[in-house]
Amino acid sequence: MCLSEPDISMLNGTEITHINKNISIYSKLNASQISEYSHKDIPYTATEDLDIIDYELVFYRDSLFSVREYND
Repeated sequence: MCLSEPDISMLNGTEITHINKNISIYSKLNASQISEYSHKDIPYTATEDLDIIDYELVFYRDSLFSVREYND
């Protein structure tokens, strides 16, 4: 539980909507379910056990995990 209101002034409407959507989805899951879900993500699956996950792998996510919007 948050003890104070977060400062969301740096976030745009799309980001706030995405955050709220994810809170409503994932707050219903227990730790095991969240772990199982996150271990399907490409950065995790592409990394050997006990290795550090390379940040660059976030750019190779599939649509289930990616929320990136590309501007032309």
